[in-house]
Amino acid sequence: MVTRIVRRYTKALYEQTAQLGLQKAVTEDINSLLILLKANQLLKNFFRSPVINKVKKQSAIKMLFEGKVNKVTLDFILFLVEQTREDLILEMFEDFIKYDKEMTNKIDVNVSSVIELDDKTKNTIIEEVKAYSGKEVIPSFDIDESLIGGFKINMGDYVIDASISRQLEIIKNKFKQVSL
Repeated sequence: MVTRIVRRYTKALYEQTAQLGLQKAVTEDINSLLILLKANQLLKNFFRSPVINKVKKQSAIKMLFEGKVNKVTLDFILFLVEQTREDLILEMFEDFIKYDKEMTNKIDVNVSSVIELDDKTKNTIIEEVKAYSGKEVIPSFDIDESLIGGFKINMGDYVIDASISRQLEIIKNKFKQVSL
């Protein structure tokens, strides 16, 4: 769940990047930093540590990221440290990416199937989801042998489950309801 504090910072950064025309650059920075934070427990601990004082944190952040990320991104991180909000950096970055997708009318779609889908089928699914949602689709495809057959599409909170395992589950539940 996104807290009001996280969303307030997200919106402020997003509005600033929109004014400066740097949305794409900052979004790319934040995507990269998010991957880095999720993969590096030491970096995550650094941001969450109340023991390291602000000056040392800001100095380390400049050493790590100056020249590697946009100045707006770097200034935002330093501002979080100044405001003692750096412990929320992971949540803020995740919310920023989510907010950017909302504002640019994009949706993440995960398609699971038992076998690798051919390009024609992938494109058909993408086009159908695009027509249904009215949004630009950011697809990901994976293999899930537990489906037995068919496919499963996840779009945020919405799921289309056209798998054989789901159909078998429905039949099983119907048999349970019938008294013999």
